[in-house]
Formats: sequence, C-alpha cells, structure tokens
Amino acid sequence: MQPIKNLWMKFPVGYETPYYMTETNNQKQRYIHLDALRGFAVMGIVTMNIIAFAMPQNAYLMPNLFGPARASDAAAWIGNFIFFDGKMRGLFSLLFGASMMLIIMRAEDKGDSSAKIHYNRMLWLILFGLLHFTFIWYGDILFLYGVMGCFTYFMHHLDAQKLLKWGLGIFISFTLLLTIALGGLLYQKYSAESSDATSAEIADYQLFKDEFKPDAQATVAELDAYDKDYADIVRFRIAEEWTTPIFSIFIGITETLPFILIGMALLKNGFLLGQSDTITYKKTVIYGLGGGIILNSLIAFIIFKNGFDIAIIFNAIQGWSNIPRLMMTMGYAALIILFISKSPFNRLLQRTAAAGRMAFSNYIGTSIAMSFIFYGYGLGYYNEISRAGLFPIILGTWVIMLLWSKPWLEHFHYGPLEWLWRSLARRALQDFRR
Repeated sequence: MQPIKNLWMKFPVGYETPYYMTETNNQKQRYIHLDALRGFAVMGIVTMNIIAFAMPQNAYLMPNLFGPARASDAAAWIGNFIFFDGKMRGLFSLLFGASMMLIIMRAEDKGDSSAKIHYNRMLWLILFGLLHFTFIWYGDILFLYGVMGCFTYFMHHLDAQKLLKWGLGIFISFTLLLTIALGGLLYQKYSAESSDATSAEIADYQLFKDEFKPDAQATVAELDAYDKDYADIVRFRIAEEWTTPIFSIFIGITETLPFILIGMALLKNGFLLGQSDTITYKKTVIYGLGGGIILNSLIAFIIFKNGFDIAIIFNAIQGWSNIPRLMMTMGYAALIILFISKSPFNRLLQRTAAAGRMAFSNYIGTSIAMSFIFYGYGLGYYNEISRAGLFPIILGTWVIMLLWSKPWLEHFHYGPLEWLWRSLARRALQDFRR
C-alpha cells in the first residue's frame, strides 16, 4: 500500500494540472496515456469475459465444475486469476473515472453546465447498458458504470487527496467486511468436515455445495437456454436473469465506486496522464504489480492445494485478492505509462491507443461476436470448448481490435458507438467523418 499512499502525499492536486492540450480542427488532442491504458483494458477484459460467454456462470468460478480439472484448464484458471481477474475491470473503472473527470473539467472550463452534460451521458449509458444486457449479454457493465457515475459526480469538486482517501477508504472498508463475512463460510466448511460434525452442519454445507454441481438447477437451466435460438435466450434473460443489473449495483459499491473515485483522483494529480516522475511509476510497478503477483500466487496456491474448493474460491475472489487486485491494477497502469514514455510512437502502442479510443464499440462488438460464436442462434459452441482452448479466440479478438480500430479512426473522428453516445448526450449530431 506504500506506493498508493505516496500518490496522495506527493502528487500535485487540484485543477492546476494541464489536463488537456490545444485544440486542432475542433477536436481536442487526446492523451495517448489514457487511450492506450483503455485499449489495454478493453483487450485484457476479454480474457475473463469470454468464460462467461462460453460456459455457465459457475464455471467462471470453478475449473472443476464438470469434474476434475485437466492440467491445462487448471493452469488457465490460475493464470487468469493471478494476472487478469478483476485487474482489467479495475483498470477499466479507473479510466472511466478519469474520463468522466476530464469531461466535467472541460465543461466547467468552457462555462457549460457540467451537471447537464454529465447526467445526459450517464443516463444514456444506463440505457445502453440495459439494452446490452437484455439483447446481447447478461454480463453488462455499462449499466453499473452509469449508475455509479451518477453518484460519484457529487464528489468531483474534491481535490485528488480527498478523492484518493475516499476511494481507498471505501474499498478497504468493504474488503474487510467481505473478508469477515466470507470467513463464516470457511467456518461452516471446516465445521462440516470435522470429525465431530453434527448431521445438521454436514447437511447445511452440502446444500451450499450442491448449488455448484453440474446438475444444479441454475446450471442446467443455463445449458438448456443458451443452446436455443435468439428469442428463447432473450426470454430466458428477462425471466431468469433480470435481477443481475440490480444485484451488480450492490457489488459495484464495493469495487467499482471506489475505483472510479481513485481514477478521478489520478486524473487530477496527473498520474494517469504520465505527469508523475519516473521513480514513482517504477516503485508502483515494483510494489504494486510485483507485490500483487506474489500475493495472488500465494492465494492461488491455497486454492490449488484445496482442490478448487468453492468455499476457498469465494473467499479468495471476493475477499483475499481484493488488495492485490488494486495493487496490480495500479502496477499495470504504471507499467504501461512507463512504456509509453519510452516509446510513444511504437506502432503496436498506437494501435492499442486506437482500440482504447473505440473502447465502447470494441466492448459491444466483442459481445456481439462472442454471443454469435457460443450461443445457439450462432455457431453453438456453448460449453463445447475447454478453458485453455478459448485462448486462440482471445488472441483472434485482440488482433481484430488492433487491426480495425486505427484505420477506422483515420477516416472518422469517433468509433460508431462513441459517436452515437456523444450525439445523444449532446442532443446534436457530432462531426463524424474526417
């Protein structure tokens, strides 16, 4: 936590940061740092989202849902847990907060109503999220961002120090509460497995474990529903999964909300814009990314040694790994910023930044492509490909994002969905073609 503490003790705060550059052809020049970080996040998040497209929800948690995990699938699960799970989502959330803050600050500098602009954007984002959830994929995050954005606006006037303290305070407080609460599940597990366990203790814990068996009602319903045609899948999502967006709000308060606040702070103090000193970034990489990998590796070892027990996994994902997740998210951000500072004109970097400028279009486009690959109305590969076997599809998705985003932006100012969102939020058609 020391590098994170240094962020609010050392960096400049307030509005004195030169948070955007000069205007050219009525388009503000963009910071490549934010775009490249966003591109890295939207590509990285595919590694975890694809599991939720390709398999039942419980398989996201358990590589052994349908029996003992093969070595390749166990290795894939552990690799994702250590390096990707929650980190790309965390980076995405940081950047959402930073972009939100940037738009608010620009509006206030121009004398416009930042509240009007902000809430127009958030309300349309909420609608996009609900449409995405209903008609494309249940794992939508846009709705959650829109709701959390409505709350975090009330704190946009705070300086970077206060935003960081609020963000870290909320995050750490909920992490402690979740860890304590989930500790009760561990107690239930060890009580049921002890030599003097009562029949009631054994039955209660068995009832919990039965919910994560392949013949559990929820898993069977998913396997049946997502093998059908489009109309049946939409009906299933509305009838059986309609609470998912609402439930995501409660989960979002524990992670998404504080990450957005931290992102707002890191925009104000210049960290996400590459304006901090090199030593700060290097220390964040060493302590954040390096320390987080070590801690997550230890947690992964505990999970593996306990045979991917669901009680251990719940504690690991929702409690133990929260702090390492924040550390690694910050470490990834610092590492990419260091790379940008050394090689700002690298071709791969430029393509990654272009993918980041079109993160909304790439995110929804990925959902459309993945649902076609796996669901019954498309190629029908739902629950047909192993966890390790999904990596070629992940790599193919990355290649497509990198190949199409840059050429598109050479002809258009925005990605197609970015343009639509901007036009709707501003209630006027925006310049599209260059």
